[in-house]
Amino acid sequence: MRLSRQIVLILLSALGCIPLATPLLAQDAGRNELAPVPPPQNPVYYLNRYGLLGVPATIHNAGKVETVVILGRKNEKGILEGVDHNGNIRYRPTLAFDIEAQPSYGYRFSGNGYTGESNPILELQVGHSYIFNIKNLERYPMIIDVPNPNRSFEKIKYSSFEVLNNGSDLNAVRFSPSPDTLGQLGYLNQSFPKMKGQITINYTPVRDDQFELIYQSVSYRRPFISQYLSLLAKGFIARPSPLGSNSLMLYNEILDGFKNGANWYKNLTVHEEPGYSLFMLYKDPAAMLANYKFSRTFPRPEVVAEQKIYLLNALKKYEESSFLLLKVRTREKEAEAFIRRLIHFEALTRPEIKTILQNPALPDGFRISEAKSKMEVRSKRSLSDFEAQKEGFDQLMERFKNLSITYAINTDRFQEARGYINDGDFARGLHLLRPIVYPVIKLAPIPRYIGQNRISNFQDHVEFLLETLIQAAGDDETPANYKTAYTQEAFTIIYILPLFELDNNNFILKALDVVGLLARTGLPDNMKRAHILLNIIPFDKRDEDMVTAFFRVAGDFRSAGYYNDALGIYDQFLPLKQSPYFREACLWGAFCRASTNPPAFGASELFLEQFLDTYKTPNGLPGAPGRDESIYSLWRLIEALLAFKDPQDRLEEAMDKVSEAVVFSRIGYSWVPEILSLSAQCYEKKGKIENIVRTIIGIE
Repeated sequence: MRLSRQIVLILLSALGCIPLATPLLAQDAGRNELAPVPPPQNPVYYLNRYGLLGVPATIHNAGKVETVVILGRKNEKGILEGVDHNGNIRYRPTLAFDIEAQPSYGYRFSGNGYTGESNPILELQVGHSYIFNIKNLERYPMIIDVPNPNRSFEKIKYSSFEVLNNGSDLNAVRFSPSPDTLGQLGYLNQSFPKMKGQITINYTPVRDDQFELIYQSVSYRRPFISQYLSLLAKGFIARPSPLGSNSLMLYNEILDGFKNGANWYKNLTVHEEPGYSLFMLYKDPAAMLANYKFSRTFPRPEVVAEQKIYLLNALKKYEESSFLLLKVRTREKEAEAFIRRLIHFEALTRPEIKTILQNPALPDGFRISEAKSKMEVRSKRSLSDFEAQKEGFDQLMERFKNLSITYAINTDRFQEARGYINDGDFARGLHLLRPIVYPVIKLAPIPRYIGQNRISNFQDHVEFLLETLIQAAGDDETPANYKTAYTQEAFTIIYILPLFELDNNNFILKALDVVGLLARTGLPDNMKRAHILLNIIPFDKRDEDMVTAFFRVAGDFRSAGYYNDALGIYDQFLPLKQSPYFREACLWGAFCRASTNPPAFGASELFLEQFLDTYKTPNGLPGAPGRDESIYSLWRLIEALLAFKDPQDRLEEAMDKVSEAVVFSRIGYSWVPEILSLSAQCYEKKGKIENIVRTIIGIE
């Protein structure tokens, strides 16, 4: 049984109290001195500290520009969401100060409770975003600074990701305080001593009900999937694609589905006849028809068409089904009782019909009429409704062609983090990166592009954080306990991301990298986490990069001795005999079965037979891979393993075959470690350990 995400986060919180090393020392590039860096925390700490923050952004939509703060809220699973199930974000406008500036009286503030006060003490609140609009900005630019009571003559510009355009004489300063913002700051003009004031930070986040909330549709991915599943469930898309497929593929399939649907409704005229109605049923009515009494004037209804459809179950797996087109004679009075019974029969599997029938606000006759309209199809009326659905979809696409959302942060701090990471100082880089990226994890469902139009860069930031954590966890210089912390942090981020909805296969590949990191530890708790991720990662077997990544994960499971887990990945290719990965999946399936304790020789031999069947000649003669094929050495490895494990003492045969595997291997083959390991075991059993070195040297 799968755990809810909320429960998993609670478990993470309990399991994440890892003893960490002394804080690292890293060089601060700006001051050329060493500064302490705090060790990585439990990932739930970062989610709670930064995830609830509003995200300062600028929305460009059809010529309109808005400076806003995008909000999130926890869903029913306790996970913070920035995009709701309809693909909308919630935001509130920024608070803007209108400022008149003169050297004689300083900065005079209006708006947000101020009515022309000069140089007031500003109390700014975490989670909001403020714009400082100076009317004569080019003459009197403003700087947010860090006051030093001991050196009042120093004017140190506050440099952090929270401040945008600090000191600019072209653009207004934008300040979005965070939990990391210094409590006491100031504002000033560098040239005129009277133009200055104080800023204090209120760390209590702004409540949602304090300001107007506005909704904006930002994610076409969710409507895409909804539209795609609707067409698939009506049989207008012939073959399902994984929901992890990119949006361009889904978009083209949706367009084909609309075209197929329009043709289907037009062709309904073949089955239409005066005095009869056509009902689209998702449940076979054969049993009901068999128990119903018909008459000469009201004959037995006829199934005139059946169409294959695919429905998505609770595990997000496609289940093949079908719908039937039932032709019913409705001009007779007897039809009314039958149709009522048919509606109640179909409602057992149709939630939308069941909802109508249970609506207490509607009279019974109206409920039946509404339910009937959901089941009855006609060429003209149904085609008209279907074309209206297509028109609404097209309008949605048009709205996105002019939409873009910019994350309003100081990119210098982001580049500073990137510089540390490029130098291999992951602790320092991540310390700077987390406050920038954690607030936008909730906005990852906002797509990067629609066609050529760039919508947002939120996914880029989240992807970079994940990439850094994975790189840091796999780096040889990273302390062991830091590796554990980084792996757990990457796991948590992947887990809370809605992978099915992200139009970005890079997240799926990174999720598989995290599974590999977890599997390589061999620890039971990490294996549980690996299984959790595998349950939520969509797998497109047509994507070469994705298949390679899944095979790599299977290799990590094998290396850790979890052969059944590896087999679970290979098994997915065994029904796909035309797949280019079928042969390798067969051989690794045989390897896993032979490696279990005790070995499953029968199952392993069956996998091997399936592999060799692909080499049979057209007239049925047996075949085998050529020595020039890369898979030849893997085949010999499997044969050697079966001989080595055979209780009938086939050691000499095993040594011959593994030696041949060595000779025809190359360093780049992923199965070289298994060949070397088996070769060593053979020589050890033979008592010739010294020959192992010669075997290793034999590999080119």
